[in-house]
Amino acid sequence: MFTFKFNPKSQSLLDDYNNGKTLDAVDFINAADGRKTSILEFEVESLSDVLTSEFGHSVLCKFITDEAVAIVEELEETARNSIPEGIDFKSIMLPEDKFFLKLAKTADKYKAVIDPEMTPDAPEKSAIHSGSTLAIKLSPGLFINYENKQAGIFFSYKNISIDGGKKRAVRKR
Repeated sequence: MFTFKFNPKSQSLLDDYNNGKTLDAVDFINAADGRKTSILEFEVESLSDVLTSEFGHSVLCKFITDEAVAIVEELEETARNSIPEGIDFKSIMLPEDKFFLKLAKTADKYKAVIDPEMTPDAPEKSAIHSGSTLAIKLSPGLFINYENKQAGIFFSYKNISIDGGKKRAVRKR
């Protein structure tokens, strides 16, 4: 069973919102499993190479097991029940059990430990390809954007191990 433990600052923001105050804050709350921060491990299938955009680097993935989907659904249900009325919940899940694995970075490296190692400055040389199996270790959390009145879960990736897959050929016309 998951919970979201609101620290005093998070509780104060929640109370202010519930009391009608206009807020321009975004809050991040870690998921807890018992008394500790939750750490989850899944195997997922990569459905793309590393994608780059103005929002950073990501990989389109699909959960392999029904158990993983059930865990994420439970996490999202707990998150929905933790946010105040008037805040719209956005699911991390896309149709067909897909989601975007977002590769957060600091300076010139990814925050997660990735095996085999890869760097943000050369995503085209990544070992992640369509069909790769990724063993991911992550810490889930809840974000609440009071200004935009949106909330959802996020994953902070700790470790990503890459196995196999094939790079898609780029056709030139």
